[in-house]
Amino acid sequence: MAILPLKKRAQFLKFRENKHRFVSPFFILEIRPFSEAAPEDLGYGITASKKVGKAVQRSFAKRRARTLFRSSFFKNSPSGYAYHLIARTSLLEAPFSELTTLFEKGVRYLQRKQKDD
Repeated sequence: MAILPLKKRAQFLKFRENKHRFVSPFFILEIRPFSEAAPEDLGYGITASKKVGKAVQRSFAKRRARTLFRSSFFKNSPSGYAYHLIARTSLLEAPFSELTTLFEKGVRYLQRKQKDD
């Protein structure tokens, strides 16, 4: 199983077609089938807009988001899906334990919703 980052704008725009998202005070998490790769691959993308802050804050938010993906997500996530995390300003100062809890809750919620379709 390969873990592939989403890099092209078109890959991120495909999330607009999907109606499933998990909204928390710290981030928005979206899911969609990952059709650009092999069925056993997993994709992820992170977005931090200028609303999050200047370049240093946006980079910090992206680092925290990547750590979230690495720490709890890749181990127990089903393959064949792409995930998109949109950072919010509150992600910068949130306790990491709370972020991890909400992130895992969001992944479970989205996987359940995706299976229902």
